[in-house]
Amino acid sequence: MQVLRVYQLYVENLRKEKPSLVEQGVPVVLLCVLGRMLLICGGFYDKRSTIVEPLVERCLMFDDCLHLRQEALARQLFALKQSLVTGKPIFRRPSVILSTQSYFSSRSSVDGDTANHRPAGVPRVYTTYTTEDNTERSLTLLRPLKRGNPQPLLFIATEDPLDSSTIKLVKLVVREYGVGVHRLLAERQFAPMLYGRKSLEGAPTSYIMEFLSPPTYTTCRWVTLFEFFKSKDLAARYSRAIRNALDRILTVMEEANMVHGDLRPNSVMLEVGSDKIPAVCSGEEQAVNLTVVDFDWAEARASRL
Repeated sequence: MQVLRVYQLYVENLRKEKPSLVEQGVPVVLLCVLGRMLLICGGFYDKRSTIVEPLVERCLMFDDCLHLRQEALARQLFALKQSLVTGKPIFRRPSVILSTQSYFSSRSSVDGDTANHRPAGVPRVYTTYTTEDNTERSLTLLRPLKRGNPQPLLFIATEDPLDSSTIKLVKLVVREYGVGVHRLLAERQFAPMLYGRKSLEGAPTSYIMEFLSPPTYTTCRWVTLFEFFKSKDLAARYSRAIRNALDRILTVMEEANMVHGDLRPNSVMLEVGSDKIPAVCSGEEQAVNLTVVDFDWAEARASRL
């Protein structure tokens, strides 16, 4: 989705420098590299929207024993070179074309049209999701989770734009996701509620879950342990209570023979009050209220052997 924003900025610059090219639609070929994944896309501007579509299926750039990935990569790069040399489109379109109303598309401020405006890079294909009891529910993605420092796979969404109580978090996952571990901890109130998912051909799977909003001056909300530990005084004062809560979470996973795989301060949320101070639960062992997130590497322990 970042490539869409880059293309939008490119179109904006061309409107000033080469307006004649903008009139022709600014056709470009875009190479998107995410780790070892390559995706070749085409970009164009239809005078209303900036649009980025995949031209071929995504390609994983690492070896396999049958050399299938190497061959697929070679074919795509050769086709790209021939297309650039001849000026003719020779790619076969994938089975799912992601166009104006789909994955990489967004209304852009380039055209000055603010109707139904969404920030650049907000997916449009995730219009519904399936709940845990196989019920289909509507969904609208509103914006990235963080505006200033966007995380490309996390979005704020709602079932009803007129009802603030339906706000949810949507996480897009391009690999396996630890659903079993997430559900286990959610049942014990150690993770956000997992409401459902949506699988689409040629696009990441979306997981819809409870949104843990940040604290305000009047409400108790959530911060990461990483943010909380920036205050050394608070970290020292509540270290025992935090440790007790973490021990409870680890005990639940160990008893179920499961691992999180990426348990660190950024993947643990702490509930704090409007004064940024956590509430400590009473009992034999005092503990704070912690919630674990980011289950991308979570799984049953036996599956790692």
